[in-house]
This record gives sequence, structure tokens and C-alpha cells, in this order.
Amino acid sequence: MAWVMKGEVIRMLKWLTFLAGLFWLAGVQAANGVLPNQVLIGQTITLQAGANDYGVAVQAGIQTYLNQVNKSGGVHGRQVVLKTLDDNNQTDGAAANARQLVEQHKVFLLFGSIEGGPFTAVMKVASELGMPFFGSIAGSLNLRRPHQALVFPVRA
Repeated sequence: MAWVMKGEVIRMLKWLTFLAGLFWLAGVQAANGVLPNQVLIGQTITLQAGANDYGVAVQAGIQTYLNQVNKSGGVHGRQVVLKTLDDNNQTDGAAANARQLVEQHKVFLLFGSIEGGPFTAVMKVASELGMPFFGSIAGSLNLRRPHQALVFPVRA
């Protein structure tokens, strides 16, 4: 199972790098979270103070990949910085975290929530605020119906 999760995380992060490059090419350098030397992305995930092995493993994989991207020069010369908030697998906490990441931390996009109630809550906040939500590890039908124009999952 660990190799499946690792492959999923790597695929998700490669898409994140690609997406960041596309947004840069589209001229969004002045967008929230895009600074001269960094791109700030926001994540709400269940870590439960280290008690959630899956969330902790996903977080470690994401950070390992971002460290590699940044060591190689980042995305168009910008370091990718991940701001993570722990939602303790609570729907209300995930919604509050997503709103905080967008409104207070001014992230470029929301990233990588895990399937379930927290994912759905983040998706609703992202849609309400017009914020891209990329790399969710989810395959729920509500990702596709109704169409969510700003939601980009990495799992079928």
C-alpha cells in the first residue's frame, strides 16, 4: 500500500508543478501567493497531531517532492512553499482552514485534501471563493457532478 500512496503523491506533485507553470505562463505572477521568489500553496489535511499515519505519510511525501523541486530551482525560479493546517479530519475544521489559507495567508491555490467530509468542505469553500483546488486525493462523484471548474483531483 505504501508504494501505491507514494506513486499517487508523486503523480499529484508532478501535476502541481505543471499547473504552477501553466498559471505562470498565463500571466498570473501578480496573483495572491505568487511573489518574486516564491509560490505559496495551502493545504488542509488530517494530521491529528501525528496520530493519522496516512495523512502524515502524505505530508512527508509532498514535502520531500517539494524539497526536490525547490533544490532544482523551483518553478520558474520561485520556491514552492506549502502552508499546511491540520483539520483533524473534521469537516468544519477543513472549511475554516481553507478559508483561512485563502483569506489570511493569501495562498495561490488550495492543495491535496484527502477523500471524505473534509475534502468536500474544502471543495465548497474553493468554489465559493473562486480558488483553484488542486491535487485532492479523492475520487468521489461530487468531483464531477455537477462540474467543478476549479477542482483538479489526481485520483480516478
